Amino acid sequence: MNIVLLVIVSVLLLLVPSGVSAEPDPSAVHTVQVVAARSREEALRVMKGLQRRGDSPFMLDIYDRQGILWHTVHAARFKNLRAAKVYAAKLSGKKGKSAVVLSLPEASFDNFRRRSETWMTEETDRNSSVAAKAPLLEKKVIQPPIVTANLIPEGGSRLSNQADISSRESHGRYIMANMGVFRTEKSSDDLNRDLTDHGFTANSSIDRTNLAWKLVGGYKFTQILGVEAGFVRMQKINTRIDASNTSGLVGEAARHAPLTMDGVIVEGVASWDVTPLFSLIGKAGGFLWRGKVSASGPGEQIIRRDDGVDFVFGVGADYDLWDRAWLRVEWERFLTPDGGDLVTAGLGVAF
Repeated sequence: MNIVLLVIVSVLLLLVPSGVSAEPDPSAVHTVQVVAARSREEALRVMKGLQRRGDSPFMLDIYDRQGILWHTVHAARFKNLRAAKVYAAKLSGKKGKSAVVLSLPEASFDNFRRRSETWMTEETDRNSSVAAKAPLLEKKVIQPPIVTANLIPEGGSRLSNQADISSRESHGRYIMANMGVFRTEKSSDDLNRDLTDHGFTANSSIDRTNLAWKLVGGYKFTQILGVEAGFVRMQKINTRIDASNTSGLVGEAARHAPLTMDGVIVEGVASWDVTPLFSLIGKAGGFLWRGKVSASGPGEQIIRRDDGVDFVFGVGADYDLWDRAWLRVEWERFLTPDGGDLVTAGLGVAF
Protein backbone atom coordinates (compact mmCIF):
# COMPACT_ATOMS: atom_id res chain seq x y z
CA MET A 1 0.00 0.00 0.00
CA ASN A 2 2.89 2.35 0.74
CA ILE A 3 4.14 1.76 -2.80
CA VAL A 4 0.81 2.95 -4.16
CA LEU A 5 0.85 6.08 -2.04
CA LEU A 6 4.40 6.95 -3.06
CA VAL A 7 3.45 6.42 -6.68
CA ILE A 8 0.57 8.89 -6.30
CA VAL A 9 2.90 11.45 -4.77
CA SER A 10 5.46 10.95 -7.55
CA VAL A 11 2.86 11.58 -10.22
CA LEU A 12 1.53 14.68 -8.49
CA LEU A 13 5.04 16.07 -8.10
CA LEU A 14 5.42 15.99 -11.87
CA LEU A 15 2.72 18.61 -12.06
CA VAL A 16 4.26 21.00 -9.53
CA PRO A 17 6.76 23.58 -10.82
CA SER A 18 10.23 23.10 -9.34
CA GLY A 19 10.20 26.57 -7.81
CA VAL A 20 7.17 25.92 -5.60
CA SER A 21 7.84 26.44 -1.91
CA ALA A 22 6.76 24.15 0.90
CA GLU A 23 5.11 27.17 2.52
CA PRO A 24 1.31 27.44 2.08
CA ASP A 25 0.44 29.32 -1.11
CA PRO A 26 -2.52 31.71 -0.59
CA SER A 27 -3.52 31.18 -4.22
CA ALA A 28 -3.35 27.39 -3.93
CA VAL A 29 -6.26 25.19 -4.87
CA HIS A 30 -7.16 22.35 -2.52
CA THR A 31 -8.65 19.03 -3.58
CA VAL A 32 -9.88 16.23 -1.34
CA GLN A 33 -8.78 12.75 -2.40
CA VAL A 34 -11.47 10.34 -1.28
CA VAL A 35 -10.41 6.87 -2.39
CA ALA A 36 -7.78 4.80 -4.16
CA ALA A 37 -9.60 1.75 -5.50
CA ARG A 38 -8.54 -1.43 -7.30
CA SER A 39 -11.94 -1.62 -8.98
CA ARG A 40 -13.12 1.02 -11.43
CA GLU A 41 -16.70 0.22 -10.41
CA GLU A 42 -15.82 0.99 -6.81
CA ALA A 43 -14.35 4.36 -7.77
CA LEU A 44 -17.39 5.13 -9.92
CA ARG A 45 -19.68 4.41 -6.97
CA VAL A 46 -17.64 6.83 -4.89
CA MET A 47 -18.00 9.50 -7.57
CA LYS A 48 -21.75 8.97 -7.74
CA GLY A 49 -22.08 9.44 -3.99
CA LEU A 50 -20.09 12.68 -4.16
CA GLN A 51 -22.23 13.94 -7.02
CA ARG A 52 -25.32 13.33 -4.90
CA ARG A 53 -23.80 15.64 -2.31
CA GLY A 54 -23.60 18.36 -4.96
CA ASP A 55 -19.89 17.82 -5.63
CA SER A 56 -18.16 17.61 -9.02
CA PRO A 57 -15.59 14.81 -8.61
CA PHE A 58 -13.03 13.59 -11.15
CA MET A 59 -10.91 10.46 -11.46
CA LEU A 60 -7.15 9.92 -11.86
CA ASP A 61 -5.89 6.45 -12.89
CA ILE A 62 -2.39 5.42 -11.76
CA TYR A 63 -0.33 2.27 -12.39
CA ASP A 64 2.12 1.10 -9.74
CA ARG A 65 5.47 -0.60 -10.47
CA GLN A 66 3.81 -4.00 -10.59
CA GLY A 67 1.48 -2.72 -13.26
CA ILE A 68 -1.53 -2.72 -10.92
CA LEU A 69 -4.03 -0.01 -11.79
CA TRP A 70 -5.41 2.19 -9.01
CA HIS A 71 -8.30 4.63 -9.44
CA THR A 72 -8.21 7.75 -7.29
CA VAL A 73 -11.29 9.94 -6.90
CA HIS A 74 -10.96 13.65 -6.15
CA ALA A 75 -13.69 15.89 -4.78
CA ALA A 76 -14.24 19.48 -5.90
CA ARG A 77 -11.60 22.17 -5.69
CA PHE A 78 -11.58 24.41 -2.61
CA LYS A 79 -10.09 27.91 -2.44
CA ASN A 80 -10.40 27.76 1.35
CA LEU A 81 -8.12 25.24 3.08
CA ARG A 82 -10.32 25.16 6.19
CA ALA A 83 -13.37 24.23 4.14
CA ALA A 84 -11.37 21.48 2.41
CA LYS A 85 -10.18 20.09 5.74
CA VAL A 86 -13.66 20.11 7.26
CA TYR A 87 -15.04 18.43 4.13
CA ALA A 88 -12.31 15.76 4.28
CA ALA A 89 -13.06 15.16 7.95
CA LYS A 90 -16.74 14.64 7.16
CA LEU A 91 -15.96 12.20 4.35
CA SER A 92 -13.41 10.34 6.50
CA GLY A 93 -16.11 9.75 9.09
CA LYS A 94 -18.29 7.88 6.62
CA LYS A 95 -18.10 4.11 6.98
CA GLY A 96 -15.27 2.70 4.90
CA LYS A 97 -14.12 6.01 3.47
CA SER A 98 -10.82 7.79 3.88
CA ALA A 99 -9.98 11.29 2.67
CA VAL A 100 -6.89 13.48 2.39
CA VAL A 101 -6.40 17.13 1.41
CA LEU A 102 -3.87 17.92 -1.35
CA SER A 103 -2.84 21.53 -2.00
CA LEU A 104 -1.53 22.59 -5.43
CA PRO A 105 -0.81 25.92 -7.15
CA GLU A 106 -3.62 27.05 -9.45
CA ALA A 107 -1.78 26.25 -12.70
CA SER A 108 -0.68 22.83 -11.51
CA PHE A 109 -4.16 21.99 -10.32
CA ASP A 110 -5.63 22.84 -13.72
CA ASN A 111 -3.09 20.46 -15.26
CA PHE A 112 -3.86 17.84 -12.66
CA ARG A 113 -7.56 18.22 -13.29
CA ARG A 114 -7.75 18.48 -17.07
CA ARG A 115 -4.90 16.56 -18.67
CA SER A 116 -6.16 13.59 -20.61
CA GLU A 117 -2.98 12.17 -22.11
CA THR A 118 -0.68 9.59 -20.56
CA TRP A 119 2.76 10.47 -19.30
CA MET A 120 5.73 8.45 -18.13
CA THR A 121 8.52 9.17 -15.69
CA GLU A 122 11.63 7.22 -14.72
CA GLU A 123 12.43 6.43 -11.09
CA THR A 124 16.18 6.18 -11.59
CA ASP A 125 16.98 5.05 -8.07
CA ARG A 126 14.59 2.11 -8.36
CA ASN A 127 14.97 1.56 -12.10
CA SER A 128 11.21 1.46 -12.55
CA SER A 129 8.52 3.54 -14.17
CA VAL A 130 5.15 4.96 -13.36
CA ALA A 131 2.35 5.58 -15.79
CA ALA A 132 -0.67 7.73 -15.02
CA LYS A 133 -3.74 8.58 -16.95
CA ALA A 134 -5.50 11.78 -15.94
CA PRO A 135 -9.14 12.61 -15.26
CA LEU A 136 -12.01 10.91 -16.88
CA LEU A 137 -15.06 13.04 -16.18
CA GLU A 138 -17.30 10.12 -15.33
CA LYS A 139 -20.90 10.71 -14.40
CA LYS A 140 -21.27 7.61 -12.37
CA VAL A 141 -19.63 6.83 -9.05
CA ILE A 142 -19.10 5.29 -5.14
CA GLN A 143 -18.29 3.06 -2.26
CA PRO A 144 -15.78 2.95 0.46
CA PRO A 145 -12.10 3.08 -0.18
CA ILE A 146 -9.12 1.17 0.53
CA VAL A 147 -6.57 3.84 0.77
CA THR A 148 -5.35 7.29 1.63
CA ALA A 149 -3.51 7.75 4.80
CA ASN A 150 -0.32 9.67 4.30
CA LEU A 151 0.45 10.90 0.82
CA ILE A 152 3.72 12.52 1.85
CA PRO A 153 6.91 10.42 1.99
CA GLU A 154 9.46 10.88 4.75
CA GLY A 155 11.26 14.18 4.43
CA GLY A 156 8.16 15.91 3.11
CA SER A 157 7.39 17.24 -0.34
CA ARG A 158 6.02 20.27 -2.11
CA LEU A 159 2.49 19.04 -1.54
CA SER A 160 0.59 19.97 1.59
CA ASN A 161 -0.53 16.94 3.56
CA GLN A 162 -3.59 17.57 5.67
CA ALA A 163 -4.42 13.95 6.48
CA ASP A 164 -4.06 14.47 10.20
CA ILE A 165 -7.15 16.65 10.45
CA SER A 166 -9.32 16.34 13.49
CA SER A 167 -12.76 17.80 14.22
CA ARG A 168 -16.08 16.88 15.76
CA GLU A 169 -17.05 15.41 12.38
CA SER A 170 -14.76 12.48 12.82
CA HIS A 171 -15.17 10.22 15.84
CA GLY A 172 -13.91 11.72 19.09
CA ARG A 173 -14.58 13.64 22.26
CA TYR A 174 -15.87 17.17 22.66
CA ILE A 175 -17.33 19.57 25.22
CA MET A 176 -20.03 22.19 24.76
CA ALA A 177 -21.38 25.14 26.76
CA ASN A 178 -24.89 26.43 25.96
CA MET A 179 -26.91 29.40 27.21
CA GLY A 180 -30.54 30.17 26.49
CA VAL A 181 -34.04 30.24 27.92
CA PHE A 182 -36.39 27.68 29.44
CA ARG A 183 -40.15 28.16 29.12
CA THR A 184 -42.36 26.12 31.42
CA GLU A 185 -45.49 24.63 29.90
CA LYS A 186 -47.55 25.42 32.98
CA SER A 187 -49.48 28.69 32.62
CA SER A 188 -51.27 30.93 35.10
CA ASP A 189 -54.59 29.60 33.75
CA ASP A 190 -53.48 26.06 34.59
CA LEU A 191 -52.54 27.13 38.11
CA ASN A 192 -55.82 29.03 38.58
CA ARG A 193 -57.79 25.90 37.59
CA ASP A 194 -55.78 23.76 40.02
CA LEU A 195 -56.49 26.18 42.86
CA THR A 196 -60.18 26.46 41.91
CA ASP A 197 -60.48 22.66 42.04
CA HIS A 198 -59.29 22.89 45.66
CA GLY A 199 -61.73 25.61 46.70
CA PHE A 200 -59.69 28.77 46.09
CA THR A 201 -60.72 31.69 43.93
CA ALA A 202 -57.37 33.08 42.89
CA ASN A 203 -55.63 35.10 40.23
CA SER A 204 -52.05 34.03 39.52
CA SER A 205 -49.19 35.13 37.30
CA ILE A 206 -46.17 33.02 36.33
CA ASP A 207 -42.88 34.21 34.84
CA ARG A 208 -42.87 31.30 32.41
CA THR A 209 -39.65 32.20 30.54
CA ASN A 210 -36.35 32.28 32.40
CA LEU A 211 -32.64 31.95 31.73
CA ALA A 212 -31.07 28.49 31.55
CA TRP A 213 -27.68 26.99 30.76
CA LYS A 214 -26.08 23.60 30.29
CA LEU A 215 -22.60 22.11 30.08
CA VAL A 216 -22.19 18.79 28.27
CA GLY A 217 -19.52 16.40 27.08
CA GLY A 218 -19.98 14.24 24.00
CA TYR A 219 -18.47 11.44 21.97
CA LYS A 220 -19.04 10.62 18.29
CA PHE A 221 -18.87 6.90 17.55
CA THR A 222 -19.41 7.42 13.82
CA GLN A 223 -20.03 10.29 11.42
CA ILE A 224 -23.76 10.02 12.22
CA LEU A 225 -24.17 8.68 15.76
CA GLY A 226 -22.92 9.95 19.10
CA VAL A 227 -23.86 10.50 22.73
CA GLU A 228 -23.94 13.54 25.04
CA ALA A 229 -24.17 13.85 28.81
CA GLY A 230 -24.11 16.89 31.03
CA PHE A 231 -25.75 19.19 33.56
CA VAL A 232 -28.72 21.51 32.96
CA ARG A 233 -29.74 24.38 35.20
CA MET A 234 -32.97 26.40 34.93
CA GLN A 235 -33.17 29.69 36.81
CA LYS A 236 -35.89 30.39 39.40
CA ILE A 237 -39.51 30.53 38.20
CA ASN A 238 -41.39 33.30 40.02
CA THR A 239 -45.12 32.84 40.70
CA ARG A 240 -47.52 35.33 42.32
CA ILE A 241 -51.00 34.41 43.60
CA ASP A 242 -53.73 36.80 44.79
CA ALA A 243 -56.74 35.31 46.61
CA SER A 244 -59.39 36.48 49.07
CA ASN A 245 -59.21 33.28 51.11
CA THR A 246 -55.63 32.61 52.19
CA SER A 247 -56.22 29.81 54.69
CA GLY A 248 -54.34 26.81 53.35
CA LEU A 249 -53.43 28.71 50.18
CA VAL A 250 -49.67 28.51 50.76
CA GLY A 251 -49.76 24.71 50.90
CA GLU A 252 -51.82 24.42 47.70
CA ALA A 253 -49.60 26.98 45.97
CA ALA A 254 -46.51 24.93 46.84
CA ARG A 255 -48.23 21.78 45.57
CA HIS A 256 -49.29 23.20 42.18
CA ALA A 257 -46.82 25.97 41.28
CA PRO A 258 -44.21 25.05 38.61
CA LEU A 259 -40.92 23.62 39.86
CA THR A 260 -37.53 25.24 39.40
CA MET A 261 -35.34 22.37 38.13
CA ASP A 262 -31.80 21.28 37.44
CA GLY A 263 -30.34 17.87 36.69
CA VAL A 264 -28.31 15.48 34.58
CA ILE A 265 -29.17 14.92 30.94
CA VAL A 266 -28.06 11.96 28.78
CA GLU A 267 -28.98 11.84 25.08
CA GLY A 268 -28.19 9.92 21.94
CA VAL A 269 -27.40 12.25 19.04
CA ALA A 270 -27.78 11.71 15.28
CA SER A 271 -26.44 14.21 12.73
CA TRP A 272 -26.93 14.75 9.01
CA ASP A 273 -24.60 16.86 6.85
CA VAL A 274 -26.42 19.42 4.72
CA THR A 275 -23.19 21.06 3.47
CA PRO A 276 -19.52 20.54 4.40
CA LEU A 277 -19.90 23.18 7.13
CA PHE A 278 -23.55 22.87 8.17
CA SER A 279 -25.37 19.89 9.68
CA LEU A 280 -28.70 19.12 11.33
CA ILE A 281 -29.01 17.08 14.52
CA GLY A 282 -31.71 15.12 16.31
CA LYS A 283 -31.46 13.88 19.89
CA ALA A 284 -33.40 11.93 22.49
CA GLY A 285 -32.69 10.62 25.97
CA GLY A 286 -33.42 11.01 29.66
CA PHE A 287 -33.39 13.82 32.23
CA LEU A 288 -32.62 12.94 35.85
CA TRP A 289 -34.00 16.01 37.61
CA ARG A 290 -34.65 17.53 40.99
CA GLY A 291 -37.02 20.43 41.58
CA LYS A 292 -38.02 22.88 44.25
CA VAL A 293 -40.87 25.31 44.99
CA SER A 294 -40.80 27.77 47.88
CA ALA A 295 -44.22 29.27 48.73
CA SER A 296 -44.76 31.90 51.37
CA GLY A 297 -47.67 33.91 52.75
CA PRO A 298 -48.55 35.87 55.89
CA GLY A 299 -46.64 34.10 58.66
CA GLU A 300 -46.19 30.89 56.67
CA GLN A 301 -43.62 29.33 54.33
CA ILE A 302 -43.65 25.90 52.72
CA ILE A 303 -40.92 24.33 50.58
CA ARG A 304 -41.77 21.43 48.29
CA ARG A 305 -39.07 19.26 46.74
CA ASP A 306 -39.48 16.64 44.05
CA ASP A 307 -37.35 14.58 41.67
CA GLY A 308 -37.70 12.08 38.86
CA VAL A 309 -36.49 10.76 35.53
CA ASP A 310 -38.30 11.82 32.36
CA PHE A 311 -37.93 11.73 28.60
CA VAL A 312 -36.33 14.57 26.63
CA PHE A 313 -35.92 15.05 22.89
CA GLY A 314 -34.90 17.82 20.52
CA VAL A 315 -33.47 19.07 17.24
CA GLY A 316 -30.73 21.51 16.34
CA ALA A 317 -28.10 22.66 13.87
CA ASP A 318 -24.30 22.89 13.90
CA TYR A 319 -22.11 25.29 11.92
CA ASP A 320 -18.34 24.75 11.80
CA LEU A 321 -16.18 27.75 12.71
CA TRP A 322 -12.87 25.95 12.22
CA ASP A 323 -11.53 22.41 12.47
CA ARG A 324 -12.08 21.92 16.20
CA ALA A 325 -14.87 24.35 17.04
CA TRP A 326 -18.46 24.93 15.96
CA LEU A 327 -21.62 26.81 16.88
CA ARG A 328 -24.84 25.03 17.82
CA VAL A 329 -28.43 26.17 18.23
CA GLU A 330 -31.00 23.70 19.52
CA TRP A 331 -34.48 23.21 20.90
CA GLU A 332 -35.29 20.51 23.46
CA ARG A 333 -38.60 19.36 24.89
CA PHE A 334 -38.67 18.16 28.54
CA LEU A 335 -41.54 15.81 29.41
CA THR A 336 -41.36 16.53 33.15
CA PRO A 337 -44.55 16.92 35.28
CA ASP A 338 -44.78 20.63 34.39
CA GLY A 339 -43.23 20.20 30.94
CA GLY A 340 -41.19 22.82 29.15
CA ASP A 341 -39.00 23.86 26.23
CA LEU A 342 -35.31 24.71 26.35
CA VAL A 343 -33.86 26.85 23.53
CA THR A 344 -30.10 27.43 23.62
CA ALA A 345 -27.08 28.47 21.58
CA GLY A 346 -23.55 27.43 22.38
CA LEU A 347 -19.98 26.68 21.39
CA GLY A 348 -18.52 23.19 21.01
CA VAL A 349 -14.82 22.28 21.03
CA ALA A 350 -13.32 18.90 20.04
CA PHE A 351 -10.20 17.52 21.76
